[in-house]
Amino acid sequence: MNKKSNSKLKYKIAIILVVSLILPAINVLADEPPIITNVEYTALHVGTPATFFIICDINQGTYPVMEGRINFTGPGYDINVTLLYDSFYGYYHYDGGILNAGTYEFYIWAVDWLGNWARSDNYTILVLDEYLDVVYVDDDAAPGGNGTIDHPFNKISHGIKALNTTGTMYINNGFYQEPNKHLINKKATIIGESKENVIIDGSIIINNQPIFEFQMDNISISNCTIANNSGSGYGIKAHSTIHNTIINCDVYNVYYGTYTNNANIMNCNFYNNSRGLHAGSNSIITNCSIYNSNTGIVTGLYSEVINCSIYNNVKGIDLITGSGHYNTIMNCEITNNTEYGIFAPGPTNDILGCDIHDQPKGIIIGNSNNKIQNNDISNHSESGIMLISDNSENNLIYHNNFINNFNHVIIEDDVENIWDDGTTGNYWDDYEDLYPNATIDPVNFTWNTPYVLNESNIDNHPWVFPNGARDEILPEVTVVYPNGGETLTDEVLIEWTATDDFTDDLNGTINIEYSDDAGANWYEIASGLDNTGSILWNTTGLADGNDYLIQVSATDEFLNTGSDESDDVFSIDNLDPEIQIGDIIGGFFEVSSEIINTGEIEILDVDWSISVTGGIFNLINSTFETTISILEPGESEIGIVTPIFGLGLIEIEILANSSEIGQIAKTAKALVIGPLVLGIIES
Repeated sequence: MNKKSNSKLKYKIAIILVVSLILPAINVLADEPPIITNVEYTALHVGTPATFFIICDINQGTYPVMEGRINFTGPGYDINVTLLYDSFYGYYHYDGGILNAGTYEFYIWAVDWLGNWARSDNYTILVLDEYLDVVYVDDDAAPGGNGTIDHPFNKISHGIKALNTTGTMYINNGFYQEPNKHLINKKATIIGESKENVIIDGSIIINNQPIFEFQMDNISISNCTIANNSGSGYGIKAHSTIHNTIINCDVYNVYYGTYTNNANIMNCNFYNNSRGLHAGSNSIITNCSIYNSNTGIVTGLYSEVINCSIYNNVKGIDLITGSGHYNTIMNCEITNNTEYGIFAPGPTNDILGCDIHDQPKGIIIGNSNNKIQNNDISNHSESGIMLISDNSENNLIYHNNFINNFNHVIIEDDVENIWDDGTTGNYWDDYEDLYPNATIDPVNFTWNTPYVLNESNIDNHPWVFPNGARDEILPEVTVVYPNGGETLTDEVLIEWTATDDFTDDLNGTINIEYSDDAGANWYEIASGLDNTGSILWNTTGLADGNDYLIQVSATDEFLNTGSDESDDVFSIDNLDPEIQIGDIIGGFFEVSSEIINTGEIEILDVDWSISVTGGIFNLINSTFETTISILEPGESEIGIVTPIFGLGLIEIEILANSSEIGQIAKTAKALVIGPLVLGIIES
């Protein structure tokens, strides 16, 4: 082989060696294909023909991109074309038109100059012939659904876009997130399957957009949870539209829960927001709970807040300065807000029937002609009501209960307000401490002494009880003695108890009467007595009888009269009772006698006995004992001692004793021969 051949061979070997060294490195680098990102397109079109615009970014991997292409298929379409590159914006794009309704799919692929290629995910475009009156949305649905109940959309934005100018969208339970707001410019009715399980989340929304924005009147949304847009975004923004309705929704972790005007909001919960509910003007808010926010409710003109709970906020309700008037706040509970319950700087607002409690300040009034009536205002560490300006006058503030406030009212300027309606005013829990000698008007259930805040602010007719309650509870009276069954003589002590739920002692109101005919007629014993519990009654001037009753009555400060009478009749007997022991009679084995009531009145509890003792060696010893519970006039009882048997003289003793007659006795002697008792000689 010559030198030239040797040189060629060496050159070929060198090339082979270089290529063998370079190619593995190239293969390693070729593992980084082009990168396809940010694919943007409109997934839903309504009406044909439809035009579409698809853009994306294609960035090089290891080597520069040679080409980007799109594969697009659907009814009447099967194309694979090159994407155009827009050097100004720096993206690839494809513009196209669709003639037929249906579902279309596409994907994008790209190749670099070394032949490495990449492919995107599949994407779906739906083209509808026309807008739908009813659409369904389910986050679990496959892409490309047509909005029917069997093939729902999987995004709320698709449902809104497909909806007719007036239509209904049903949202199935699920978790819904999209990067852009749901803009509604149709008279849509949006109904969630359940508030607890339809979660419309704004965590990924860009540029502080609202989760929902209403740009049409008469939109309704219900049974949804709208949450997590807390930068400076809204839950629902609808301030430039009217007659919208929000029902049974939870709105939380947003900047503004809602921002509406002329809306109807009911049965909703707003919490953990910067501003819970901005109602604007002409709105009606009912049965809602607003809590754990910076400001619970903000409203302007002619709005109503009814049956709501506003609690644990910094500020409860703000009526907007300059425009916050002609509003009504009714039957609400407003509590535990860290600054105040209600701020009303404007005139002509009504705060009615609310329970406002446990805050530093309850109600702050900055203007005139407001009505603050029928409220419970309690437990405020600074003041129940504050009147803060020289315009805070001519307000009608009455029929409220002021209870346990550090200051019931603070008045910062020389203004005059009205604190009663001419007949009744407010309840002040410190009234009795300030006016201990005040008396009660029993007709209107008010105090007769005014409650003075200052010389220009006077409650002339303060309530005695909260809510002007009327004490209709009668004093409780009990006759203790005589209460039935007793027999009275001479002077006796009538005893009773009398208490009342409000009047402390009932002194000067005790009246006592008696009846001698079981209650058919009554006669005064004494009247206007103090409630001492007893009085001495002399019965000697009364006829004896068995049908006596006592009645005791007491009257409280509200002219309620309670009374009680003896449970049963009792007797009065001022005649001396008479009792006699009859003849002592012997006989066969026995000695007997009788006890006789010879008087005109019954005698109670007569103890009597007959004892026989003696005989030879005192072997005879027999006794008879008994108690007669009632011995009526003219009646008698016989007593017999038996058996008597022996021999010798015996002594007989008869005793009768009662508390009414004391003790009487009779004695005799007799001879006992065997079973016979003979020759009784009475002493």
